[in-house]
Amino acid sequence: FGGAPLFFYLIHIYGLHLVYLSALALFGANQGDSFGVPNVAWLWLLAAGVAVPCWYACRWFAGVKRRSPHAWMKYL
Repeated sequence: FGGAPLFFYLIHIYGLHLVYLSALALFGANQGDSFGVPNVAWLWLLAAGVAVPCWYACRWFAGVKRRSPHAWMKYL
């Protein structure tokens, strides 16, 4: 994640939001208008499930940053 920290931050936030919306659509709300996980093990599984695709995306984006001729890309 070191080559693209801001990119990781942005895609994991949007990725978690998509997972949340998908869970709401599939299972419905279990506590009012929100959806939660039953225990901390599920939370770790969710974190791993989001981190693995983010790692591939960050690896791709780090390559894009290295190949880019634009100086502003180093800030992303």
